[in-house]
Amino acid sequence: MNRLWEWYAGDNDSRIARYASNRKGDSEYIEMPNNRPFDFLKSVFIFFAGLAIILAIWQIYAWWANEIDGSLLAFPYPMECVERLIQYFTQEELIFGVPLIEHVQASLGRWFEAFFMSAVCGVTLGLIIGCFKQIYPIAISSVNIIQMIPGAAWIPVAILLLGIGDAPAVFIIWLISFVIITINVSGGIRRIPEVYLRVADMMGANIFMKLFKVIIPFALLDTINGMRLGMGSAWRVLISAEMIIGTGVGVGFVISELRGVLDYVGAFACIMIIGMIGLLIDKIVFVNIEKYVRHKLNLDEDV
Repeated sequence: MNRLWEWYAGDNDSRIARYASNRKGDSEYIEMPNNRPFDFLKSVFIFFAGLAIILAIWQIYAWWANEIDGSLLAFPYPMECVERLIQYFTQEELIFGVPLIEHVQASLGRWFEAFFMSAVCGVTLGLIIGCFKQIYPIAISSVNIIQMIPGAAWIPVAILLLGIGDAPAVFIIWLISFVIITINVSGGIRRIPEVYLRVADMMGANIFMKLFKVIIPFALLDTINGMRLGMGSAWRVLISAEMIIGTGVGVGFVISELRGVLDYVGAFACIMIIGMIGLLIDKIVFVNIEKYVRHKLNLDEDV
């Protein structure tokens, strides 16, 4: 237990010094312990601790709303929603004629299509306006104007342009995440110290060498953070769009329809699905990408 606390409390330098002073034998190498199992356990503990806090607040409020306040409509308890969620997946219960897994697949398909396009367009435009100081003020002002408009406000525009169905939902997701990624990429590039670029010029680097050896590595963390923020915004906007636009299938559509028939337990169960999917995408994909990049850049790996 003491060794576990020493591992947790100390930084890398103190651990190296500790093991260097205590090592035995004549070997010139310092054998360091593998901390990955502890990192994994720490991450799992933090995740479940945060989840427990949310569930506790939910349980307390549901108890207050149902037992103390006496609302006309019963506020769902967490375990009711968990049981309904298990029922949806284990008993293959149909929700408006479609299994829940197909609703989830439809939402993920729209999200992936739109987010992939927004990542390509956002990174490209961010590189362009970040590298060219002459066009940056005008371009970033236009992007900021779009950012100020909430995603739901684009729904009538998307319907007028693309009609009813998947296309307007994909358009709104693309637009919102595209703007966020563009701003983060261009901002990351503009943070590059001018001396780095001058040194690259003195060493005879051409535009492509500066791009791949200086600009992109320096702005990589900002790019990843922009994509994480864009992913979260895209997922939230997707659900809102599905609730309003007549997609006919999707998690947002299910929540809207269940709310209409006053099945709030089912609606809350679908909200739980939304949160879990977003969290898994962030923790499995983007956190690991960021850790890898930080390791390659010799930065602190605690993210």
